[in-house]
Amino acid sequence: MKRYRQLLIYGLIILMTIGSYIGYTLSIQGADLSLETVSGKSSQIENFNLRLQTKGMRSTIYDVNAKGDIEKQSNSYVGQLFREDKMTDLPDKYYAFTTKMETNVSGDEQSEYAIQIKHNKLRFKMFTFKTEEMFEKTFQYDTKLETGIDLQASVIDKQAMKVYIQLDRIDQPTKTKLLVLDLTGDRVEEIVLQKPVAPKNARQFLAIHQNEIVYTEQPFDGDEENTKHSYFLDDGKSVRSIEELDQQQIGYTPYANGRYLIGLRLPERETKRIEWSTFDLETKRLSEHSVSSPLVLKKIDWLDSTDEMELYLSSETNAGFQVSVIDLKHEQLIYQGKIKDANRKKGTNIYDFSVQ
Repeated sequence: MKRYRQLLIYGLIILMTIGSYIGYTLSIQGADLSLETVSGKSSQIENFNLRLQTKGMRSTIYDVNAKGDIEKQSNSYVGQLFREDKMTDLPDKYYAFTTKMETNVSGDEQSEYAIQIKHNKLRFKMFTFKTEEMFEKTFQYDTKLETGIDLQASVIDKQAMKVYIQLDRIDQPTKTKLLVLDLTGDRVEEIVLQKPVAPKNARQFLAIHQNEIVYTEQPFDGDEENTKHSYFLDDGKSVRSIEELDQQQIGYTPYANGRYLIGLRLPERETKRIEWSTFDLETKRLSEHSVSSPLVLKKIDWLDSTDEMELYLSSETNAGFQVSVIDLKHEQLIYQGKIKDANRKKGTNIYDFSVQ
């Protein structure tokens, strides 16, 4: 009898939990949000996922994609027990490798990279989010130093089957190296630069295009946010300062296998214009670009991009949220959509944004 009562109590608790979840799910049903195309066509862009979240103990999560589909889920304690997250599950073998102390992890929007240098071996693993595939390869790399103790390794770029890695000495910031892995072979090569790192400076590699390398240097004991970067171009024969970039107070991101360096100027105030600078490594020229936005934008701080030099950005507007897609190469706004909130809930924020 006592066991029967215990089972009955447990059953009631489970039913109450499920009932609470179903009741709350029904209470949040309804098209609170809607996506409306302002410019361009959603069929001409990659699918994206914009995740919004309301504030409060009974917060709600909305997932909006380019097709206008909107999924709505409870983020309450009970809702979290039943919710299926859209994040990609990493393979157990890869995840176990990344959690080791001697493994360094880096990545971009398309892939995540894990590197381990130990016992004269360089172990490299790569996980691609879109295909959910893992690649791994071990290289011979003669060194007594180890990642996690003496070294910090991070992937700078991947071009076809070549991976470029910045290797920093943790205790000696001026001892920075640039390695290249040929994933079709079994060798690790060091790219010899024409100029050593200046004393008391730290070097950060930015882009590799054909035989040219762009990097920045700054004092490693200074305030990183307020210290000005100096840009340099190493063509394998000599090094020159890129004064055009030194004069800009913006950060640059490489595109098109390192040919273009693009610096986006994110406005601090409301604006209907997006501006950026492009440095072409083939012509060695800096050009200025801009596009007009039909919507008033503010707080632009969620960005993603594709290999086709298309920039995806999301931000708040005066009436809700928006997603814009800009063709950086041809200076065009190819899509803009606005997300309306029918209930005008206060405290809704962008939680995540990515190109699928």
